[in-house]
Amino acid sequence: MVQDMSDNRPLNGKFAVLVLLFCFLNFSFPSGVKAQYDSTDYLINLIDSAKDYWLGQQQPSGNFYDEVDKKLSPDDHYGHTHLGAVFIWMGVREGNSDLVDRGVKAIEYYLATPNKGHQPFNQLAISWAYSLIANNNKYKFNKNTWESYLKNSSVMSKQEGCKKYTNNWNLVEAVAGKQITMTGLNYDKVWDRCDSFMVDVVPGTLTKDGLGGDPGTWPLSYHAFSTALVARYLRLVAQKGDGDYSRIKDYFLRMVDTQLNLMAPDGDFAFFGRSSEQSFVLMSMAYSFEIASTLGTDKAGQYKKAAYLVIERFKRYHGLNERGFVNIVPKMRYKGELNRDGLDSYAHLSVYNGLTLLLAAWTYEVSVNTKGISFRDIPSESNFFYLEESGPGFAVLRYGNLWFLVSGSSYNYYNRDVRYDFGLIRAKKKVGTVWLDILPVRPLILADKDDPNRSYKYSLAPRGFYNGGPFVLVGNKLKIVSPGAVEVVANLVDRNTFRDTGMTVSVVYITDGDTIEMRVSRFPDMVRNYYVSFLFREKPIRKRDGYGNVVLTDGKVAISLSENLVLDYLTNSDIQSFSNSESGTIFWDRFELPNPNKDVIVRVSFEAPLSDLNSDGKVDIFDYNILISNFGKTGSPGWIPADINKDGKVDIFDYSVLVEGFGRDIVY
Repeated sequence: MVQDMSDNRPLNGKFAVLVLLFCFLNFSFPSGVKAQYDSTDYLINLIDSAKDYWLGQQQPSGNFYDEVDKKLSPDDHYGHTHLGAVFIWMGVREGNSDLVDRGVKAIEYYLATPNKGHQPFNQLAISWAYSLIANNNKYKFNKNTWESYLKNSSVMSKQEGCKKYTNNWNLVEAVAGKQITMTGLNYDKVWDRCDSFMVDVVPGTLTKDGLGGDPGTWPLSYHAFSTALVARYLRLVAQKGDGDYSRIKDYFLRMVDTQLNLMAPDGDFAFFGRSSEQSFVLMSMAYSFEIASTLGTDKAGQYKKAAYLVIERFKRYHGLNERGFVNIVPKMRYKGELNRDGLDSYAHLSVYNGLTLLLAAWTYEVSVNTKGISFRDIPSESNFFYLEESGPGFAVLRYGNLWFLVSGSSYNYYNRDVRYDFGLIRAKKKVGTVWLDILPVRPLILADKDDPNRSYKYSLAPRGFYNGGPFVLVGNKLKIVSPGAVEVVANLVDRNTFRDTGMTVSVVYITDGDTIEMRVSRFPDMVRNYYVSFLFREKPIRKRDGYGNVVLTDGKVAISLSENLVLDYLTNSDIQSFSNSESGTIFWDRFELPNPNKDVIVRVSFEAPLSDLNSDGKVDIFDYNILISNFGKTGSPGWIPADINKDGKVDIFDYSVLVEGFGRDIVY
């Protein structure tokens, strides 16, 4: 469709009708019973399509070629076993012996590898795959080799067993151990330590509101994966009929409810941290919500709808690359080229595709049996806020057309990585019927040791310098001031030593439903200056408004500060671009501010992207029809939405802007 429009000539009416029909046929239902069936169908189609891609990448040895790393996948990872297990699951489901054989080959490649790294993850996949084919003579595999591996499997440390915090490795180990014991091949008492770990240790590692992670005091996206692993363990306990099911169920629901309360209206996984933008995170929560919907609580309808919203977000921001693999990060989908930008160094394509598809298969197994559960509104669909005072310190606010998440936390080890930042870390605006991200997913930006200023870029939190050196903010009190305001009282912490300077500052984030205002209290005299950085999708334009305020705008985001607080906006010309974003190049700019001994107000306004003429979150045939119906008309600049470039005419230049993004969801 985009190619047909790329010659910059208006489409004829007949083609427009065909495009409109195509859009109608591919329209996904936003709610109701039909949507529940769509999610289930999508999962199996996703697995089936991705499976075809990876079959094409599999080598005669059983290994897989990785297009991102441009080499065969690493031997000590778990891409082989996870993809192999998914092949086997799909083959058994379809009665396809050839597909099972390909899965067996992938797993037996790993079993023949001398350096068997990532043991718990591989135990997880192999024990599941074994259970699928062990009792069916139709499928051929080296049974003695598999059983020898499972019989000799154990925890990573015989002395320690599972450790005393919810590191996802320990949870993987516990689930793998439960699956191994269910095969009847391994009765090693060491697995009892993982049982007691799941029942007695894990609940004590959660925050009072049920946040777990790596460990619970770090609000990592691994809370999602940890929750999914507890869900899997709970399901296995129910199937086997042993273990303290009731206690595991209780704390699992605490973990799920924490995520439900912190989830955005569009299904976004609200926590921040390493890997938060990666595909396995959303699929982890889809599985957790599906399991929760089966437990007979009065929130079953909320859990079911949350699972649907998460899958819809996965479809929109991840889905399949045109080559056929799962886009691990949104950038892969939007940028259209393969490289390591936006990926952690360990996020190999085969590994994270395998993990995502394995979770998708588990989710499908549950979702096919929960189609009859009626949707109920999730908390964030009303004017709802949630407060997490212990540990991480999160506040979520929904007010009118805006939803945002504020964090009052930062960490010593990660204080130079903006994915562990203080302040406003998620923000969304409702445009038409959809919620759009108005902040990009934050990339990994580590400071250059020779340039201490680098770690202060790309942040919506104030930072700066005091007499002892650079500081960052770490919250110690977080509260809802009013239905439209969140306040964080923060310590100023020396960035180099991560020691408290003894100074505090108050930052209040206020919304009127359309704009966000950041009001920062006066800093102590020891603070020489501080600054706030902002992200833009296009190169920002600097100007002053009619009131003398400095305004930066890229046409979608406008940021204003009062004139007397700006150090010198004309000479502060350090606008730079970087491409480490889910949608390609974005720009940053920074206001350096003195210590004025008064409050500082920073106001951020958000507008719908100009080419989204009907403000429904998409650039599609409906926007095209609006433009064509007004083509050739003239008036004052910006007189109608179809005058996209605001030159007073609806012409080929407006058309060119529209077709550039045609067929895409809008991402701010």
